[in-house]
Amino acid sequence: MSDTVLVAAVQAPPVFLDREATIERACALLGEAVRNGAGLAVFPEAFVPGYPDWVWRTSAWRGEPLYRRLWDQAVTVGDPAVDQLAEAAADPTATALAGTVPSPQDVPLAPDN
Repeated sequence: MSDTVLVAAVQAPPVFLDREATIERACALLGEAVRNGAGLAVFPEAFVPGYPDWVWRTSAWRGEPLYRRLWDQAVTVGDPAVDQLAEAAADPTATALAGTVPSPQDVPLAPDN
């Protein structure tokens, strides 16, 4: 067993606020990383469906349309798109770590919609 692991630090943009398209991109990037010998592929924070960077530039009430889109595209446990990512990450030669925004229904302390 080797003590060396090639890590792919994925620096690619998501398809902003589009869960399915971002997961398709992640699957392709993960496949590329594995083909290039990566034993670990790490995606950015909140990669799926995209980091809500507007929170630093606008007030919560002015950003409501963006928040609604974010929640609509958030990751839900058991969603077919998430299953697609899990299948891509099932390669026994590599491990994947992907940051996601969880759906409010999957976060016990999330406020009601």
